[in-house]
Amino acid sequence: MCKDFPKISTDLLEIFRKRLTTKIKNKEKLYQIFSLNFPELMGAMLYSNSISRKLNNNIISYSLNVFLPLTPYCRNNCRYCNFRKEYNEGVSAFLLPEQIKSILKKSETRHCTEALLTMGEKPEEKYSQVKKFLNELGGYETTIEYLLDICKLILENSNLLPHCNAGIVSYDELKELKEVNASLGLMLENISPRLMEHGEAHEFSPGKDPKLRIETIRNAGKLKVPFTTGILLGIGEKNEEIIDSILEIEKINEKYGNIQEIIIQGYSDSINKYNNKNKVYKTPSITKIIKTIIITRLITDISIQIPPNLFPTYEIFLLTGIDDWGGISPLTPDYINPGFPWPKISNLKTRTEELGYKLKQRLPIYPEFIFKKYFSDNLKDKIFNLIDENGYVK
Repeated sequence: MCKDFPKISTDLLEIFRKRLTTKIKNKEKLYQIFSLNFPELMGAMLYSNSISRKLNNNIISYSLNVFLPLTPYCRNNCRYCNFRKEYNEGVSAFLLPEQIKSILKKSETRHCTEALLTMGEKPEEKYSQVKKFLNELGGYETTIEYLLDICKLILENSNLLPHCNAGIVSYDELKELKEVNASLGLMLENISPRLMEHGEAHEFSPGKDPKLRIETIRNAGKLKVPFTTGILLGIGEKNEEIIDSILEIEKINEKYGNIQEIIIQGYSDSINKYNNKNKVYKTPSITKIIKTIIITRLITDISIQIPPNLFPTYEIFLLTGIDDWGGISPLTPDYINPGFPWPKISNLKTRTEELGYKLKQRLPIYPEFIFKKYFSDNLKDKIFNLIDENGYVK
């Protein structure tokens, strides 16, 4: 490592030296990162960045997608969510096949390769109207049954590869989804059951039970499904709970090896639609996010993703050790974070390359998992028609 890095304490230097050969699991040592101030934080950033550069070969990736919000209705009621809506008789419960086909047609000239499908979790369990709508739509019993047909529609009518975020799903449902998805995703958000207690963020969200979410991620590992997960900052979590969450993700990946990226995402109070009188959720500071990235890089080799549309000066995270910008759409808005437009790819490229990185477009399945053949046979031709010899988009 560079001799000219800012000076850091002997104890902290020893942590980073050890990280060159082994991942850091000691919680006390990891917790020290949260107390760092300038200039030690600058030194920690540079060490974290140097670890990532060795892992990613100076490549920062992103996926060009079409964002398809299948349904905003959800059995959960997270106090911070801007995607979920209460049932409205005047609004269709689901994005319909003809609407999706229209969006797919527009995507043909935009070089998109990913169809990102997001939806509320099991809305048919909360709303009888949704259950009735599904049945009338095509005899469907569950949202997952409808989702499977939509994924098939996408594969048959476009060059896009589906990536679904469907919430808690069973082993059998994951098995079916793998057949029509290049990858799947579920945010762990946080491992702490405390956040389900009275007055906390997940009090009214049965699907946010960390045991259920961990089970879904583990089942995806058993099925060799390339998987995206991550944590959410600013929802009332404690620093030790952040560390525990990242350690759990790494523990799952060490056993199954299927997690392709960890998203570090912050709640944004500038777009929250609720007036939380009993609990205030705050946008995490840039410093808090930087420290979380450093801790994540100390724990794991998994790619770390930051959504660039949430930060005006997103390139600062390149100095800390991230290696992916996630999905970006030239056609559809970010329905999870309304009011935060995607950066133009030309701008993303300029800011990334100014810091000495190469920007590469990837599929929703990372190159590593393409070459490990973590996909169903019926996706093989489509995947290999889209990539170069290194597994990135041609």
